[in-house]
Amino acid sequence: MPVTETSFPPSPCNIKIHNFSSTISERVIHYQVTQLVGQTMIWVGEGDPALTSLAAGVPGPGMPSTPLLGGGDQSTLLAGRLAKKLNKQVFVSYNVADDMLTTPQVIERLVEEMKRFPDKF
Repeated sequence: MPVTETSFPPSPCNIKIHNFSSTISERVIHYQVTQLVGQTMIWVGEGDPALTSLAAGVPGPGMPSTPLLGGGDQSTLLAGRLAKKLNKQVFVSYNVADDMLTTPQVIERLVEEMKRFPDKF
């Protein structure tokens, strides 16, 4: 059976990346938002980049979300909340030590960026 090559017309890139950082409690927190068609991936971390947890959330009643990698509770909670807020599938990787002082400020900074630049999410 002869092998035939199929050519596909070029298509524009639909992936958009938005990076920002903030200093919270003397710690530099980095954020990366990867916007895809109909979904968004948000990475939050400090120090060397790592993907220690990953969760997915979908819009719907009860903010359904599930961990995909690792067991980060904050990733799972954020994925569900952000999916509801953005009304699309959201993947979240939260890689910051979870504590009562830092976590609310990290989330607040993320929400602030979402309000300032909604087109990036």
